[in-house]
Amino acid sequence: MSIRLHFLTALFILVVTGGALAAEKLPFDHARLRGRLGSLSEHGKPALGLIAAVAGVLVLTGIDKRLEAAIVAASPDWLVQLTTRF
Repeated sequence: MSIRLHFLTALFILVVTGGALAAEKLPFDHARLRGRLGSLSEHGKPALGLIAAVAGVLVLTGIDKRLEAAIVAASPDWLVQLTTRF
């Protein structure tokens, strides 16, 4: 097996077992955490839906290309070269 596969296997085992051990030892109020995550989900889903809808409208109308061109024109040359090099 390759070294990469050994590394990924070891990392997976550490993450899984470490997470299980941490969940047992740390004093979390799971009910409160679950409530907060539910509240975040309740507000986050509509927000992500709105972002997706706006992005879709921008793509369909072609405004996204003009917006991208304006951002690239306003960006410094080093940043454009760094982000388009690869």
